Amino acid sequence: MRKTLLIIISFLMLACSTLTIQDLGSISANQPADDSARETLVADIVQATINASEMMQNTPTPQESCPQAPCPTCAAAAVEPIVVTATPDAATEATRAAVSTSQAEDAKSIEATATPEDQPFWIQTGSPAYLPNFAHQDLACNWIGVGGQVFDLNGEPLKNVVLLVEGQFNGKKIAYVGVSGMTDVYGPGGYEIVLGSKPAATNGTLTVTVYALNGIRQSEMVSFNTIDDCQKNLTIINFKQVK
Repeated sequence: MRKTLLIIISFLMLACSTLTIQDLGSISANQPADDSARETLVADIVQATINASEMMQNTPTPQESCPQAPCPTCAAAAVEPIVVTATPDAATEATRAAVSTSQAEDAKSIEATATPEDQPFWIQTGSPAYLPNFAHQDLACNWIGVGGQVFDLNGEPLKNVVLLVEGQFNGKKIAYVGVSGMTDVYGPGGYEIVLGSKPAATNGTLTVTVYALNGIRQSEMVSFNTIDDCQKNLTIINFKQVK
């Protein structure tokens, strides 16, 4: 039964990604885009993603996989499929604190030039920052992605905020959605968007935008770069509510 559910979930997630790339791509190709059409599509994709995630969380884990002898780690293993050797505090701090001097130097040339204007969210000072892939150490350099947290006006982690990454990556048009609070590897308000299976450099071809769950845009489009470096294959971008 679990195997069947996992197969269904996999198809749902694949369908979400396909809808995202094809439909958002067609909207982008016909600029100026109809904001209402984009917002409706984002909302639909987010809801499908959340539904698939909830199905995965509610799927019972077979207990027979645990040995009969006392196993104090079995319960934890059942709910924590990814083991991160970095301490949670260190991971959270990596997304909260100002980046190191070298990372700050990297970020200087790619910080967004736009201003917050009338939108309620904007990038946190120090974003983007570049770190090795501590979230999926089993994949190490066979991974590249974007992660971080979203914070409210008081600096507290904020869940259920949508992040849309889109643009050109490795010669292909992409559009991927993440939702804050769906992963705590980066902190309580964490999100993650996987871009590919190996580091690759981009220069001004990718943007990230904040949306509400109903698809209403909540930030300006923020341009960022990625780096072809196994020690910088995780791009940390935090957002903070500013009004």
